[in-house]
Amino acid sequence: MIAAGARPFNQPQVWHFAFKSPLGIFREWRPYGFVEVFEDQISLFHFNGHMQVVPRPRDGRFIVETYFGEGSADFRVASLHPFTLEQLEAPDPRLAVVRFP
Repeated sequence: MIAAGARPFNQPQVWHFAFKSPLGIFREWRPYGFVEVFEDQISLFHFNGHMQVVPRPRDGRFIVETYFGEGSADFRVASLHPFTLEQLEAPDPRLAVVRFP
């Protein structure tokens, strides 16, 4: 579970997610999906075709969740704008949540 904190800006913000499995068949970085933040909504697009849209909270903070399955996987997050990430053990239930399936 990762919380991404976005400062309010007037332009869209996009986070790109990639993964690899050190022990599995995906040993190279593969696209996983991306999250876009607009003025009033957060949109998640998974490369398997899944899409989710939730309202954007006023403070700009939200949670990105995924369950990759049993085993291990490494994830990378990239963006062209400044952002912060933190690993959460118990997320704040007041935060907006988008989920990769």
